[in-house]
Amino acid sequence: MKNLIHPKWVLFLNSIPLLIFSLLLYSEYRVIKSLLNDGNIYLWNKLGLILCSLLLINIGFAGYHFFKKTNLNIVYALFSSASYLCFAYYYYQNFSDIIPSSIPNWMVSGNLFIHMITFIMPTLIHSIIILTLHFTSNPYNAKIFPNFIALLGIPIGTYLLSQIGLPILHQLEENFSIHVIVIAFILVTYIFIFFLIRFFYLLALKKENVWVKYKLLWMIPVCIVFPLIGLLVNNGIYAPSDLFKNSHGIFGNFNAVWFYVFAFFNGVLLCLPKFDNYKLRLLVFVLKVFLFAYIIYFLLVFLPYLPFSLIGIVALGLGFLMLTPIMIFVIQAQQLHNDYIFLKRNFSKSVLQFIYIVSFLGLPSIITIKYINDRKVINDTLEYVYNPNFEKEYNIDLKSLENTLFAIKTNKKRNDEFIFGENLPYLNSYFNWLVLDNLILSNDKIKQIDLIFFNQEKKTNYFTNEQSNPNSVKITSAFSHSVYDKKRKFWKSTIDLEITNFDSDFSEYSTQIYLPNGCYISDYYLYVGNKKKYGLLTEKKAALWVYNSIRNENKDPGLLYYINKNKVSFKVFPFSKNEKRKTGIELLHKEPIELSIENQKFNLGEATSIKSTTTEENNLFVLASEKKNLEKIYRNPYYHFIIDASKNGAKNIKSYNKIIDRIHLDQPLNYKSKISYVNALVKTYDYEKNGYKTIDSNDNGFYLDRGIKQVLFDNYKNLDTLTYPIIVVLTDELKNSILENDFTNYMENYFEEPLFYNINSKSEITSHSLLHKPLHSIDTISKLPYENNIHCLKYSIENRTYLLKDDNQLSLLPNTKINWNSITEKNWINGLKMQSQYQNSIFYPNEVQEEWHNLIRSSFTSHIMNPYTSFIVVENEAQQQALLKKQEKVLKGNKALDLDEETNQMSEPSIFILIILVLLITIIYKQS
Repeated sequence: MKNLIHPKWVLFLNSIPLLIFSLLLYSEYRVIKSLLNDGNIYLWNKLGLILCSLLLINIGFAGYHFFKKTNLNIVYALFSSASYLCFAYYYYQNFSDIIPSSIPNWMVSGNLFIHMITFIMPTLIHSIIILTLHFTSNPYNAKIFPNFIALLGIPIGTYLLSQIGLPILHQLEENFSIHVIVIAFILVTYIFIFFLIRFFYLLALKKENVWVKYKLLWMIPVCIVFPLIGLLVNNGIYAPSDLFKNSHGIFGNFNAVWFYVFAFFNGVLLCLPKFDNYKLRLLVFVLKVFLFAYIIYFLLVFLPYLPFSLIGIVALGLGFLMLTPIMIFVIQAQQLHNDYIFLKRNFSKSVLQFIYIVSFLGLPSIITIKYINDRKVINDTLEYVYNPNFEKEYNIDLKSLENTLFAIKTNKKRNDEFIFGENLPYLNSYFNWLVLDNLILSNDKIKQIDLIFFNQEKKTNYFTNEQSNPNSVKITSAFSHSVYDKKRKFWKSTIDLEITNFDSDFSEYSTQIYLPNGCYISDYYLYVGNKKKYGLLTEKKAALWVYNSIRNENKDPGLLYYINKNKVSFKVFPFSKNEKRKTGIELLHKEPIELSIENQKFNLGEATSIKSTTTEENNLFVLASEKKNLEKIYRNPYYHFIIDASKNGAKNIKSYNKIIDRIHLDQPLNYKSKISYVNALVKTYDYEKNGYKTIDSNDNGFYLDRGIKQVLFDNYKNLDTLTYPIIVVLTDELKNSILENDFTNYMENYFEEPLFYNINSKSEITSHSLLHKPLHSIDTISKLPYENNIHCLKYSIENRTYLLKDDNQLSLLPNTKINWNSITEKNWINGLKMQSQYQNSIFYPNEVQEEWHNLIRSSFTSHIMNPYTSFIVVENEAQQQALLKKQEKVLKGNKALDLDEETNQMSEPSIFILIILVLLITIIYKQS
């Protein structure tokens, strides 16, 4: 411990934690500044001045002692203790004004009060250690017993004084009595921790006295019994049958068996005698160092709660269990130091240092390796489910996936809970940072993965299409205006709406707008009070999260975002009863279009002589007017059978194969059929009579969504093919099949009837839509269709042939090479480029991570919304700052991951607190 009086430790145990805490506070201040009044801002400025002064003064102390080549003394310890205790008191007294109750919880990151305690505790403990060394200049002659009496007397005296003093204080002015209680609590706790550290410091140094002679009488309770009882009490275990069942605890979920094993084994190691055999001593040393990381972890966990341990002792009698980590820390650190001195007789200093570092990093490395494997497993799974390469064969390790999903579910707990949490403090933050990029996997996605790979009971279908606006909030007036840009040759149209609420307060206007190909939203506004506010163009997930958060506060958000490639959701909130609100959107389009919003129809633009004038444009699209003279083509059908090979459907595979044989006998087609066996994975073969395949279901669900998308992808990649698939699904449990959504986005090269057909084991046939509610049957039919009477259009350019839909709309040409070099604001051609790139990402979603960033960047630059961005109107600057903060977080992560589903708080900064762990590791290493 004497190494800790070197001035360098001021930097590690004082300056760095204080700087991190200051940066966290500044980050919060930037978000909420616009919501603070002058008094609040004054307090924040004063707080910043205090923190800056503390930082500079303590650095001054360190610099002075460093250049004088002297150790830290009692002056530093007393100043540091007094100044930080006063700061804690000031922070506590003014906390309700620093973070006013008017600030929405979702704008604030975590528990800033607990963070304050966490970051000042290293300095206070350091100061106490310096005071301990000062008042124990000759530890071998110092008496232990008075410290023991103090440790017993302080809780007893506190209890007695509280019984006598509290009734007296209640008679005084309320604010005065609160000040007295807070000050007394801070001082008494500080003195109690001083005597605690001094007691165990002397205990560890004594060679000959009654404490050493009978050390097992106190070592076994402190090092073995207390940790185990502490785990049992924390986890609410009061009977053997309760072990390993609870998912929460007072300070975290420490119910896993390895917590108990490590606690017991570490205690046994500390109670072992000192071996004279250097090989045995080295083995014990390595094991102690390995488990020292475990002790330091719990020291970090309980560090913010040390000031409350005295209350626990006085009120419940069990508060001393909260002190167990610091007691064991002192004992174990001293034993490691003694072992190190002994082993230096047989090993060089560099060898021992290497052994120490490797052993200490053993447990963190095991956890890290496991988390890295979890990251790989979940990323592979997310790629398969949400961003698949349809041309790649996947092999998912189901056992690893099951373990990883369990870890994700366990770690999906609030990391900022003060007590009674279901998380693992700090480890949750580390897991979320390393595995999930500080994002989450939403409950819907977890359920869907469970359904796909483990066939868990299905409770809901995964459709994200939203319902239209209820009748209570309606458009009561609407106007449109279009202007033709002659230079850039496109229309710019505006639609102005007045919306009225005819129902109760806090109603929401919500509708959907279908945008034809080649029509893009370039601006949006909403009146907030009497002020016209234009929408911010932001990443879509961040905008949705903030919209829901603001909506929960009954503020004034407005939102526009894509549901699928042509459908946009439009929301405005809130409306008081009979309130009228004005809003509007700006659209860019090449040709005249007809647009509908609710019951309002808008004819935007006028007929003009428009042609594609550049080579780049000719390679991107074909105008509706140009499609009128193209050759009509009728494609030939073939059957693509999708067989349910899931856990529940595999028993009927033979029956399904016989049905397929019968269909080919009764309705032969000119082109060979294909068969896909689908469970979690998809296996596709050419049809052969009696060519049955044996498929292992692996307890998987029926992932019909992937099966149909695979068929539509195969149809898309052959752009000029003269055949198309009639999709036939063979299952008795279509309603239990797994569908994420309808298949609107995947119909780009599918021009025929947008249907698929379901046949059960009784040969009953029903038709279903690919575009809307696929699980709902449309009709019952006797035979599958075998002829095509719907044509498409043939278009050729630069020796390439494309097939286009005859729909009186502009058609995009598949184009994977987009030139992003000349993006200008609100230019229609940039919207078209983004739509083309997005269309490519639908069928090649494995490339979406890079394209996602490109499309978001292009959307911001061109100021045109695309399916990855959103227009949102927020009420104030604080909401805007919170939105930008969320957006930054989203863009750093995996696209398939999500933001928090609970909108009560922003992201937790506790990953930074892990820096303290690194600092403590350095301390122990330097001591050794």
